[in-house]
Amino acid sequence: IVTSLYSKGGGKSGAHSWVSSVDRIGAVSYISTQIYQWSGRRRFSTVHADYGAVLGRGLRRFAHIPSHSFLVLLNDSTVTLVQDGAQVSDIAWKMYQDLKDECEAIFTAVKTLSKKQKGQGGAGDEEINENFE
Repeated sequence: IVTSLYSKGGGKSGAHSWVSSVDRIGAVSYISTQIYQWSGRRRFSTVHADYGAVLGRGLRRFAHIPSHSFLVLLNDSTVTLVQDGAQVSDIAWKMYQDLKDECEAIFTAVKTLSKKQKGQGGAGDEEINENFE
C-alpha cells in the first residue's frame, strides 16, 4: 500500500519532496510503501511472521521503492483493508500470481534498469532483493 509519493522539483539541484499526486510514474523519485506478506488465500498481512522468531513477535515493514520498480496500480475496489492486513479481489489475486510466476524476469529487468547510467548510482542487488522478496 502506498503511503506517500516523493518527487524532485526545480531542475538538476531541486529538492525531493512529498507530492499529493503525479501525472506520470516517471515524475516520482520514490514511493513510500507498507510491505505486506502473503498469509494465505487472497490475504496479505502487515505483520511479517518470518521476523517473529527473532523478535518474539511480528514486525511491520516499510520501503522506499524507486519509480522504475513500480509495476501496477490497483483500483481501490480490488483491495480491502482488514485488521492487520489486506484482502485482494480475484482479479488482483490473479495479477499477483502472474507477477509471482515472472519474479525472476522482473528481478532481472529491475537490475538492468538500476545499473549505473551516465554517472548515476543504481540500486544494489541487496536493495532489489529486499523489495521483491
